[in-house]
Amino acid sequence: MEVINDRASAQVLHVVQGAVATSNAANVTYTALIGACVLVCLWDSVAKLGGMAHFVFPEEGGDARFGAVAIAAVLDQLHAKGGQAARFQASLFGGAKVQDGGQDIGQRNAGFAETTLTGLGISVTARDLGGIAVRRVRFSPATGQAHVTDHNEGMPHDTWAGFAP
Repeated sequence: MEVINDRASAQVLHVVQGAVATSNAANVTYTALIGACVLVCLWDSVAKLGGMAHFVFPEEGGDARFGAVAIAAVLDQLHAKGGQAARFQASLFGGAKVQDGGQDIGQRNAGFAETTLTGLGISVTARDLGGIAVRRVRFSPATGQAHVTDHNEGMPHDTWAGFAP
């Protein structure tokens, strides 16, 4: 259960696969459950504005299930709300190998996110990528703080991450 001080005004919004969300509202927390997918959380420390993109595939495609579209969409939304690319910091989560055999789509997703953001000149300041655990991520777009709970073999393990002010 997510507990926020002002329960009457708190908004915990689930960002599903192929979705993008941005906000600067202090009462908003984005959450997602991820395995091989990757979450790109971007934050502008001056505008106190952040966003989350939840993508499934590293290839180019027609919607935000694909990394290139998802990252472009979250950047466009942040720019439209006053964010400046030079101030963006990124946190990356997910990219787990959740199935035996076959291609490691999680590793490909993680690599795609790292390469794309680096190519755009956006600093990746925190990451929790790879492994085999499914993760629950909670991200505050106004503060840039992220909370990760690993769900490995039914035993949750908590990690806190945040951006440098």
